[in-house]
Amino acid sequence: MLGVQAVPDATYPNLIPRTIAFGSCHSRRSFDRSPPNQPNIWDAIASHRPDAFLWSGDAVYPPNKLGNAPVTALQYEFNQLRTNDTLGYSRTMLSGPAAPPGGIHGTYDDHDYGGDDRGKEM
Repeated sequence: MLGVQAVPDATYPNLIPRTIAFGSCHSRRSFDRSPPNQPNIWDAIASHRPDAFLWSGDAVYPPNKLGNAPVTALQYEFNQLRTNDTLGYSRTMLSGPAAPPGGIHGTYDDHDYGGDDRGKEM
C-alpha cells in the first residue's frame, strides 16, 4: 500500500483539508418558496464546517422566461447569490465562522452561461 502525504497548497499553506463540501444546481427560486427564517441547505453545509467548498456548476439559474439570458441577468443572479442573506449562501459561506478557510472554488456549467446547453459560444 502506498502512503499518501499531504502537500501544502501555495495559497493555503497552513491548511490540511479534512472536510470538503461540494454542490451544484442552486436555484434561488426554490428559496423564494421556502418559509422565512427556516434552516436551508447552506445552513446544513455550514454546520459541517467544511475546509473548502467546490462548486460543480450551475451556481445560478437565470429566469426561464428569458430563454438565453443576457449577461445583465446573470450578473443579477450571481449578485443575489453573493449578497442576499435570505438565501443563506452569503451569510454562511462567504463570511463568519463557518466560511471555509480553504476558500470556495469551482467550475461553470451551462446555466452559469445563461441557459440550457450554453457556453460553447463563449
